[in-house]
Amino acid sequence: MILQNLRLAWRQLVKYRLQSAVSVISLGIGFACFALAMLWIRYEQTYDMQHAEAERLYVVMEKSDFLNSRARLGEYLASQLPEVAQGCGIDAYKNQIRIDGIKHFYQHICCDSSFLSLMKVELVEGNADFWMHKNQRAVTQEFATRMWGTESAIGKKLQSSYNDDEYTVTAVVRGYGEHSNFPFDILEGGQKVSEWSIGGYETLVRLHPNVDEEAFLHKIDTLRIRVGNYDYSGLKAVPLTELRQLKTNTTDTDRLGSSEGLIQFRHIRLIALAGALLILSGLLNYLTMFINRIIIRRREVVLRTALGGTTWNIMGMFFTEYLLLLIIALGCGLFFMEMLLPRFQELTGVSSTRSAIYAEATLYSLAVMLAGFLLSVPAISYFRHRSVQHTLQGRGVQHTYQSFRKASVVVQLIISTGFIFCTTVMMKQLDTLRHTDPGFQRANMAVLQVFDTQTNRRFAQHLNEMPDVEEWFNTYPLFPRLSMVTIFLYPEEGDKIKDAVECHFLNEKRKFLQFYGIRLKEGNWVEDNSTSHDIVVNEALLKALNITDPIGKKLRGYGKQDIYTIVGVIEDFYYQAPTVPASPHVFCNNSDFYSFGRNLPYIFRYREGTWQQVKAHIESLLEEQAEGKRTYVLWNCEEEFEKLIASELTLRKLMTAVSLVCILISLFGIWSMIMLNCEQRRKEIAVRKVFGATAGSILWKFFQEYMLLLLIATAIAFPIGYLCMKSWVEQYVIQTSVPWWLYAGIFLATALLVTLCIGWRVWKTAHARPAEEISKG
Repeated sequence: MILQNLRLAWRQLVKYRLQSAVSVISLGIGFACFALAMLWIRYEQTYDMQHAEAERLYVVMEKSDFLNSRARLGEYLASQLPEVAQGCGIDAYKNQIRIDGIKHFYQHICCDSSFLSLMKVELVEGNADFWMHKNQRAVTQEFATRMWGTESAIGKKLQSSYNDDEYTVTAVVRGYGEHSNFPFDILEGGQKVSEWSIGGYETLVRLHPNVDEEAFLHKIDTLRIRVGNYDYSGLKAVPLTELRQLKTNTTDTDRLGSSEGLIQFRHIRLIALAGALLILSGLLNYLTMFINRIIIRRREVVLRTALGGTTWNIMGMFFTEYLLLLIIALGCGLFFMEMLLPRFQELTGVSSTRSAIYAEATLYSLAVMLAGFLLSVPAISYFRHRSVQHTLQGRGVQHTYQSFRKASVVVQLIISTGFIFCTTVMMKQLDTLRHTDPGFQRANMAVLQVFDTQTNRRFAQHLNEMPDVEEWFNTYPLFPRLSMVTIFLYPEEGDKIKDAVECHFLNEKRKFLQFYGIRLKEGNWVEDNSTSHDIVVNEALLKALNITDPIGKKLRGYGKQDIYTIVGVIEDFYYQAPTVPASPHVFCNNSDFYSFGRNLPYIFRYREGTWQQVKAHIESLLEEQAEGKRTYVLWNCEEEFEKLIASELTLRKLMTAVSLVCILISLFGIWSMIMLNCEQRRKEIAVRKVFGATAGSILWKFFQEYMLLLLIATAIAFPIGYLCMKSWVEQYVIQTSVPWWLYAGIFLATALLVTLCIGWRVWKTAHARPAEEISKG
């Protein structure tokens, strides 16, 4: 019986090969998109789950500085809070090292022995006291194998890319892989920090078993540390296993943000939703055509019943056909996955083996396939029953089916037009972000950070000699933000505790601000001859302090002599992630405020179209002097600004692809339904022609029907799409508008595509000879 049903099912799929192919491809693409998106979500949600008792690991950080905390914080929490079993401060970053003269990138963590215990890092070979010695390092097994193969790593030499310092590998440890917020290849012992003022560390803690998580989070949130004259507060704790999602969604780009190319977690969920909607569209498409075929085959069903076929036999025949197509679609989905897998792994960083990825993705697809099948069973059973019941009457089941068919078309058009609308608004918003003035100049500008003091001082002469460099400064840049002093200011008559606002403080004057194209809104610039307490502020600071008519107003700092007079107001500028509002800024002429003894970066403007020549020239000069050491970093401001919206750009590409697939599936589905509908109504069309109907009038009847369905679909899709995109657009500081012509354009474009789909097939059917159509059985 099973083999017989399979043969019958295969014959039906072959008979309606075009519709079957459309369904297989659409469902296969949907399975692939949804399964990969769900795999991506699970991968993002399981960062650091490989650690023993991972649920007890937390990261403690400053609320105002993502991930950063004081070096001594971990030690303090372990000794003062009964909930904390262990705590440590680490400095984690990506770096370069030379091995046998060849540069290699590696993940580096500077730590002490408490890190090994807290993260349960296992020693495989060598001595565990490497952290006590400045010239010793520990490496992971994976790194040792990658560098030296089967040779022992103990005694191997590592050389700094910054200088000639050499280190000896004295320990090999078992790493915990790249699927972590703090991966590492090399461990270095950190020096004991005694001062609370030393920051820039990440603090990890392990809680005792059975600690009340909510109570601990509240305690950290309200914790105030007083050590001598040092007052430290404003902390928060985050579970280590949730840190990845916080990283991807953070709007703070000083240390992480989009500059690392992270795709925001909320964007990944949108991609998964798009895949689910794609599957829904494909299932509705196929289910509608499948039920149509049940109605066409109703006489066959009655005949099988008369010959002794039971309800279960007939339902088994239909369900076998339905399941067979879903299974073929699953195979098609795996094929698409194979095509997409290399790019998927490159984009997501998923490091699982190929077999593990396929196994997990297949489970997701099977779950969706089973859910789709179970949801389809009631509809198939109902129409099978109705088709038999009304075989002689015909119209009862036909009317019910026509209602179902129209509802299915409307749902598919809602999904496809909704996709088009959302993707179009998304593209328009991204175009706005890329081309709207953020309030500062970034085109044809670059920043050069030279680490070696002597090289840094000499490089000013090189910039003067470069004909393509138009202007330069040796100071802290506004963008990309490398370092910036912050102070607290409050109105002269205000309260320094309640009214103080943290703001960025730069010792820069008129020439610097005009170099960046910052616009003066009112008052005057800070000139070279201005006093050290004359300041120019931006609109964000005035808003935070609730100051109107600001010129001449005085602001206080925390020092008794820190009184500043506002002489000018500049327009806000946006140099962080596009969802971050403008930060309060203060500019003054106070050379004593912070030291200029460090290696300050160079910011310069080059002639348009000369970036590659300028870059190559700078690199050749510095590489020649560096002798293989890594002594500089060069940033192109335009490229760095693009990184701020890297997640949005990736989402746009993926959603554009999904939207195109969705509209194609809907159009092919409508075309297939038209084919079946014309096949089913060929006698009706022939009779209409006998009674004088023209091909044009028949075509107009179909056109009216589908345009009405399109109107209903867009009337539902546009408001839903607007509500969804309104909240999405409002998260950005620079927002696009949604003009009326966007709705009209999408409707007309969709109407044109639908017209093309129905036109050819209906025209062909309408031009058939009536006598031949009526004589057909």
